[in-house]
Amino acid sequence: MKVKMNVKAGSRALNNRAPVSWMVCAAAVLTIGRPASAAVVDISAGPSGWGCSQCSGPQNVLPGTVVNLVNTGEPGPLQLTLDPGTYTITNAATTGNYSAWNFEGYPSSANWVWSFMIGADHGNGTATVLKDDFGPIPTSGPFTNGIFGTQAEAAAATGTTWDGRYGIPADLLPGTSTAGFIDTLTLTNTTTLDFFVDDYALGDNGGGVALNIASTGTLCRCCANGRPLSLSRHWRPSRC
Repeated sequence: MKVKMNVKAGSRALNNRAPVSWMVCAAAVLTIGRPASAAVVDISAGPSGWGCSQCSGPQNVLPGTVVNLVNTGEPGPLQLTLDPGTYTITNAATTGNYSAWNFEGYPSSANWVWSFMIGADHGNGTATVLKDDFGPIPTSGPFTNGIFGTQAEAAAATGTTWDGRYGIPADLLPGTSTAGFIDTLTLTNTTTLDFFVDDYALGDNGGGVALNIASTGTLCRCCANGRPLSLSRHWRPSRC
């Protein structure tokens, strides 16, 4: 049984689950050739989706942590390869399946959150965390632990947003709502990114997160081993 995640206290414990056998392959691909490239990535939280075996609260998967990827019900990691440059990350869905996700007891439980993780892929079923983003965390009311009663409440929430450590000024992000979330990612080398949620057992989850990934004047590529692949249902051109 999973324990509710409290992003302030960082309280969700791992249970004793068997090791996962990793199958590394491209699960989603998009090639964009516009000068201002952009894409939307849909991260499913479960029951088929993407997580990591160490994912049990933001404090356990801070940027720089090497994690083992979990691809429950999927053929491999959810990946996007980007050229060097600075990219903006914004919320792409305020309604629907990818507007927030439930980390235990879906669909009837009140365990809805909005968070995601991005890692630099190592090609062997592991990745180094680059982004450990979550929020918003309301400053008052019934949801000050960052866990909401419904998907709609999580999608409409306002409060502070964070990358890594709650309450640490250096990790505070500028967005003050789920809809207005924004972060940036700077890459110095061509990098294959993995997208996943902060959970290790996805079978009792539901929903997900959709992200706009955009850069001005930088080519956005998604490929496996340097070879462009066909468009997947998990990727679509951004309307930006």
